[in-house]
Amino acid sequence: MKDVEVLHMKTYLFTAVEFQQQLDEICEKKQLQTMLFLSLPILREVMCSETYADLVKHIPLLMPGEEDVLIMHDVEQYKAQHLLMTDSYLHILCRYLEESGHSLYLVGDDIEKLSFFLHYCKEQYKDLRIVGTFVGGEQMDDEALLNDINVTCPEVVLTAIQPQVQENWIIKNRDKLNGLVCIGANVLVEQLMQRVIGKQEQNNHMYLYNQWIAQKNKWLHERKRRYFKKDYELYMTQKQGS
Repeated sequence: MKDVEVLHMKTYLFTAVEFQQQLDEICEKKQLQTMLFLSLPILREVMCSETYADLVKHIPLLMPGEEDVLIMHDVEQYKAQHLLMTDSYLHILCRYLEESGHSLYLVGDDIEKLSFFLHYCKEQYKDLRIVGTFVGGEQMDDEALLNDINVTCPEVVLTAIQPQVQENWIIKNRDKLNGLVCIGANVLVEQLMQRVIGKQEQNNHMYLYNQWIAQKNKWLHERKRRYFKKDYELYMTQKQGS
């Protein structure tokens, strides 16, 4: 395990084995633990709002959900150490739940996204016990959702909800959840969805067109990274000066 600073927030990186051990320890303690996988949208919100930044810092286990979160770090060195930074966390989590017999409850803000992940889990992890799903948005019915979660008693609650709404929901309701782990994993589910759909498109008859789209998306991604890095550096400079 390694901890690094991301916008003055302690962020943890795990190898596959270490992350599974972390899950084991949490489930043995039988006391709810909260995790959040960081994304660029979350970091942008952190830079824009001190209130939101304080909210995120109240989640004890922060982890990078995409490599770009570590844009100011030596990502290649972390890869050489087999530290995880992408949706590969989802595979380890689902395999762990499948082998341990622990159950999963899915919460999302988009029916297409949640349906995709539910179908993917059922296809890839035949023995994974998914005991419930719930789709809501900014106006989620917390009481109905909490009742359903606490009746089904899952060990793990995984949320795939947009930034701000996701973190607010976790902080607001974590003391009311009858579970062992609550994981904010929107960035991981979206990454997985993009990767699987991209692979499917590569296999169809529009291969050349999709190659062009892939190149365009790569260029847009690099431009987004450059702008984010500038904003990141400006934010850190302002913080040091204050």
